[in-house]
Amino acid sequence: MQPAKPDFSASQLRKIIIAELAEHPKSRYGDLYKLLHQAYYGPTHIVPDPVAIATDIREEMAAIQTQNCGPSQDIGCGKGFVRLNLVALTVFRDISGSKTSNLLRDQLLRDAMQKVKPEKVELLTQSILASRLEGVFTLQDWQSIWKQVQPLVCEFIFPTFTERALIEQCLETGLIPPHSDDYRYLYKPHYRVIHHSHLAKFKTHKG
Repeated sequence: MQPAKPDFSASQLRKIIIAELAEHPKSRYGDLYKLLHQAYYGPTHIVPDPVAIATDIREEMAAIQTQNCGPSQDIGCGKGFVRLNLVALTVFRDISGSKTSNLLRDQLLRDAMQKVKPEKVELLTQSILASRLEGVFTLQDWQSIWKQVQPLVCEFIFPTFTERALIEQCLETGLIPPHSDDYRYLYKPHYRVIHHSHLAKFKTHKG
């Protein structure tokens, strides 16, 4: 059964934003726009093509050189969606606090990514597909939500003219912005959004 779109109160939205800024303090206006779109719609915007989804996952895993994020991030107050780091498909353990060098740590990560079994990629692919929302959601639906949440976002980050123009374009076209340059450089995001009800499938971290 496909999940329903979550309904957040103002206090829950504030918690989602505060949690994101605590984990990724250099997030920008577009990053919060992306976060809240994912919080409401998860992976619903993704074309439901399992072959393309699995191919994108494998290609991204092959390109990963390092990672700075935990295995998962709750972006829905425990009732919506989570960001599942692709590292959760591996047997890799975060050893950043150990005496192991960063070079060795990154090599261990790359090796672990190469050893991920096809069944794990298939499991994530099917979890993404099963996390798409039921019903038809128009761009106007999201525009209405953003109109309500945008003032809250501006309590935390006031956008530059360029950032505001990018988001206005996204609101007109329905495109989802990439993470900001600072976000990508500092946090090396490599994740897929799934419904929280699927997270337990990846808790064992077995490759």
